[in-house]
Amino acid sequence: MTQFNPAPFTLDEVLSPEWLSTMLGARWPGTVVRGVEVVEVLATQATKARIKLDIASVDEDGAGGVPTRLCIKGVLTDTGAVPSASIVETLFYREAAAGLPVLVPGCIHASLSADGTRG
Repeated sequence: MTQFNPAPFTLDEVLSPEWLSTMLGARWPGTVVRGVEVVEVLATQATKARIKLDIASVDEDGAGGVPTRLCIKGVLTDTGAVPSASIVETLFYREAAAGLPVLVPGCIHASLSADGTRG
């Protein structure tokens, strides 16, 4: 990967150790994903992939707080959904979720494409 794409177009790109290392490295510098195990993929309006990561130790305590189990969600397979369908949800998690008095799943990464047409 020559340039990091914050809002990938395909599930294969999101599941690559290189993309995951870069994405996680923004929050946990030095993170290296050595392998990815796909636990489950559900494709409805959006694609959800539950994954388990093999992470190289970034400190003497193991993975250094880097999560090893993630759920990736986006318009990443041909589900019939238009890519822009995920923009509102992306903005919700990126801009509003943490400040609201409601329970929502934690979010490590929520980004829009460079041209703003997909989340």
